[in-house]
Amino acid sequence: MPLESVLDQQPFRPTTGEQFEAGLRYQAGTGIYLTAGVFEITQQNVQTNDPDGTICGNGNVCLVQAGEARIRGAELEARASLGSGTTVIASATHLDSDVTQDTHEDLVGKSLPQVPAYMASLFVNQRIANGPLAGLGFGGGVRYTGKSWGDAMNADFRIQDYTLFDLMLRYDLGEANAALEGIGLSLNARNVADTRYVVTCTSVASCYYGQGRVVTARVQFTW
Repeated sequence: MPLESVLDQQPFRPTTGEQFEAGLRYQAGTGIYLTAGVFEITQQNVQTNDPDGTICGNGNVCLVQAGEARIRGAELEARASLGSGTTVIASATHLDSDVTQDTHEDLVGKSLPQVPAYMASLFVNQRIANGPLAGLGFGGGVRYTGKSWGDAMNADFRIQDYTLFDLMLRYDLGEANAALEGIGLSLNARNVADTRYVVTCTSVASCYYGQGRVVTARVQFTW
């Protein structure tokens, strides 16, 4: 990171941390799996925007290191094979972040910027095992990211929530010709609607868009 973006142009100390987690996995009948987990992450020397608005020489808001920050979270995931090649995967995450120690007392108890409180996703995949289309797979999904604070003081602005859609198509060539066993083709499209959304901000006047539509084609060989 350029030193002109750092308060007093002093290099940052390494970020350190500890993580604790626990989880359960439950199989509900044939092909249905439920997973639940909780975790706590504590980090020291976390970087954040300077809360008193100090401006560096290049006109950007300076970064400082918070004394200590903590993120507590819970995750839920469900996977189900519904028969006839249909698979459903759903997940949800809740995060509770806050600054626990800092030389700027006003920051203590504030949520970490750019850490959304809620995230969720749902994907459905279908694979055809028989007939003239055997080996063909296709699917789609939706990803949701909730709102987060854009500033360290949790006062100026929020980064808005957004929803993205993905599509997938794949084909196992070995199903059509035994000589092509292990060769697969795939086509993936992320953010297929080309939604414009903000993922991070350094100030109310300086934000960055997330990745637009991305289409990827792959040839895969396994043996």
